[in-house]
Amino acid sequence: MLIDKLFTKHKQKIGIRVIKMHLERDYKIVMNHKKIARIKNKYGLVTKTRARNRYRKAHRKMFEHVTFPNVLNRMFKQTEADKVYSTDITQINYGGQKAYLAAV
Repeated sequence: MLIDKLFTKHKQKIGIRVIKMHLERDYKIVMNHKKIARIKNKYGLVTKTRARNRYRKAHRKMFEHVTFPNVLNRMFKQTEADKVYSTDITQINYGGQKAYLAAV
């Protein structure tokens, strides 16, 4: 079977959409991704996934509520150039879509 052949060729690390792309590009076979999923389930072809890093979430929690010191102390007028920068992000709605304007 062609799907099994592709799956084993790529060391069981490709999913449904990648198999679909290979079938269309290399073999000129057009097949729905849902059909590929059914075939994979029927023959027990399970894609290998990388194990999650269990320390990443804990590391992010440590720095979740970090606040930075107030360096300017509300003295916004500066005499030197390129010493202090300020940013602002504004959401603009037009035609039912959103756009964001960022000014530095």
